[in-house]
Amino acid sequence: MKQNYFSTMISRATMMLFLVSCSLMAWAQDFTKDGVNYHIEGNEAYVGESAGATGAITILDKITVSGKQYPVTKVGSYAFCNSSLTSVTIPNSVLRIEYYAFSDCPELKTVTIGSGVTYIDYDAFLHSFYVDDIYMYADPDPETLDW
Repeated sequence: MKQNYFSTMISRATMMLFLVSCSLMAWAQDFTKDGVNYHIEGNEAYVGESAGATGAITILDKITVSGKQYPVTKVGSYAFCNSSLTSVTIPNSVLRIEYYAFSDCPELKTVTIGSGVTYIDYDAFLHSFYVDDIYMYADPDPETLDW
C-alpha cells in the first residue's frame, strides 16, 4: 500500500513539473524576422541575441504574437555583437540601446537612430570602427554616450 502511495505521489509531482514547464515555455514566446530575434518581456518586446543577422536591417517597431501587439523598446546587450550588419535602422519605439549591442561589427557602416532613444549604454558600438554615417533623431542623455 505504501509503495502505491509513493509512486502515485511521484507521478503527480512529475506531471506538475511537466505542466509548469509547458506553461513557462508558452509564456516566454519569441519572434524572429530577418535574422533579428525579438523577446517578450511583460507588455513590451526587445531585440535579443541576433549575431546571425546580416546586411541592412530595420528593427521592427512592434511585433504581434498570438494577436497581441508588443512595442519593441530596447536593443539588448550583445544583440548584434560580432554580426555582419552593414546598416541598421532603429525605430522611434526603441528607448534604450544596451551595452555592447553593436560591438565588433566590422561591416557596419550606417546607423539610423530613431527619436525615441533616450539611453545609449556604454560601449554600445565598441570596435565598430567603420561606421561612416550616423543619423540620430534622438536626444539621449549625454552622460550615457560612451561610444
